[in-house]
Amino acid sequence: MKNSKLDKLRKKPVEVELPDWVKSGNKMTRKLYYATIELVEELKIQIKNGASKDLKVTDRTLINAHIAKKADVSDTNIRKDRQEDLFKFIKEQNDILLDMWKLGGRHSTDGRRMSKPELEIAKKSLQSEVKNLENKKYHEFFRELINSQVIVEQRSLAKRYAALQADYNTAQETIANLRLAQQQLIKQLSEENK
Repeated sequence: MKNSKLDKLRKKPVEVELPDWVKSGNKMTRKLYYATIELVEELKIQIKNGASKDLKVTDRTLINAHIAKKADVSDTNIRKDRQEDLFKFIKEQNDILLDMWKLGGRHSTDGRRMSKPELEIAKKSLQSEVKNLENKKYHEFFRELINSQVIVEQRSLAKRYAALQADYNTAQETIANLRLAQQQLIKQLSEENK
């Protein structure tokens, strides 16, 4: 199936805001993070489309070997002592995927009210999504704030530079006038001493 939804998903990269642990990590961390994000998106699509009913546990959760294969690296690169934050991220994503699977795959809620456990699962999933959206909005807000502060600071520095340049030019003229006056005084003193 060349035109399947998964192929389309693979062709366009998923744009995400990088967490600090990824930004400060090495190239391998970034590569594994992006592979994890892509796999999560693929699994979410499968779960939402109802394909999750027939999936084994290893096919509906993140597995280190699958992530390594997606990133085109050896699975020995995914070690807890090297990628501790990645392991935490994978666990969080697996919890979300499990919640989605429980909601979408095994317990259909069409035509009835959701039970308390189902509501708690949906709540956790939505809270995670809200947290991600809040972080993204905060990031955008602070970026705009910093940019506006930089513009204000640049204007202030430009005004200050112009004032300092004017003071410098005035000081240069004063120095030139004082040198001229000094030369005239020396000339007068030398003529009087003759």
